[in-house]
Amino acid sequence: MGGDVGAAADRLLRRMHAAGLELRLVLDELDDDPLAGPVARAVVEVDLIVRELQGRALSRAADPVPDA
Repeated sequence: MGGDVGAAADRLLRRMHAAGLELRLVLDELDDDPLAGPVARAVVEVDLIVRELQGRALSRAADPVPDA
């Protein structure tokens, strides 16, 4: 089961990273649009979530679950 949890977490990390990249592309297209501010804040929030997920992945890798 530990592998399943790790795989799900890795998928989530990849999806959040992709979402952040997509938001950056949207932000680049907005220029002076009033939505640029909220999208910029969303980019920051997604970046923070990605960093948190990366930290969790590193912790999982450093402390593997013993075989049952």
